[in-house]
Amino acid sequence: MVKVFDKYDDVAPSLGGGFNLNGGAATLREMGLWNELLAVCNPMERVHSRTISGVTLFDISIPKILPKDLVFDGTPCAFTVMRSDLTRLLADHLPQGVVQVGSEVTGVKETAEGISAVYADGSLSEEFDLLVGCDGIRSVVRQAIQKTSSPPRYSGIRIQLGTAPLGSLSKSPSEVQQWFGNGAYALCYS
Repeated sequence: MVKVFDKYDDVAPSLGGGFNLNGGAATLREMGLWNELLAVCNPMERVHSRTISGVTLFDISIPKILPKDLVFDGTPCAFTVMRSDLTRLLADHLPQGVVQVGSEVTGVKETAEGISAVYADGSLSEEFDLLVGCDGIRSVVRQAIQKTSSPPRYSGIRIQLGTAPLGSLSKSPSEVQQWFGNGAYALCYS
């Protein structure tokens, strides 16, 4: 039995911004989700990286560097995707009742028979053989199994998400733009 507990009342809140999906896209294809994936992602066909003053550091054609087994019907297995779109796609393809929204996990209770999630209201989930935590940097599941691990420390790196019209930055929505300079890094994709 598989259950997914989500603390939010919606499976795909507008959180977390976007990211690159590369090798994982091949797994989604194997799961039969290729066409749905193509509907929510932008193919990433080129990465143009430069300094803040405009000097090109590299300009890579993704189809040219990917192994042939990661190109399907001419589409490279490299995408940009909004986290909320991918989360919705995955949740929509799970059987009814697998995803439990509004179920914030605040702890773990382990017994000889199995392991349960402890919810914010103190109640327990059913018992499972395995509990996997995908709950971020302050994971309560990780804390439960690594009781001696040190807490996360701030690295000094911040990530800001912003959205804006593409304008003249790129010739194509499948071209990723990067800028490096003065302790900062900017990434732009559509």
